[in-house]
Amino acid sequence: MPKHQPTFLCHACADRHGLLCGLHAPSSSPNAYQVEKAEKHTRPSSFSAGPHSVLESGSTSDYDMLAKQALESGYLEIEPNGARTLSYQAASPIGYLYRDGRESARCDTFRLVLSSASSGVHGYPTVSATEAEIRCTECSVKVTS
Repeated sequence: MPKHQPTFLCHACADRHGLLCGLHAPSSSPNAYQVEKAEKHTRPSSFSAGPHSVLESGSTSDYDMLAKQALESGYLEIEPNGARTLSYQAASPIGYLYRDGRESARCDTFRLVLSSASSGVHGYPTVSATEAEIRCTECSVKVTS
């Protein structure tokens, strides 16, 4: 059975199709879930097995700024199950990806997991190399470098 692929849209096409309506930025007074997610990706006090990404600065204000950048200009990914994420590819590295406690790559993209409920929005740094040269399904513009 073929694996279903996600759909990618540039910010302009996603907006034109109304796919950015009703989305929320991370709250200025985050709930426990959002605090836990932000701390996980800004404070590398312990690493779980498998992949774990951490912002280079360790700053929650940088975390909030990157989430805002993703909302304002990020490209949209729609997974086969309908889940949406916005990703903002920074001009320089923003963090590190660890695998089983060892640094394995530099992160240059912030991925914002979207939700129609403001309590579910959270983000994390990731590596854009896994998504090299993705193009908008609608207009074919490159959304990653």
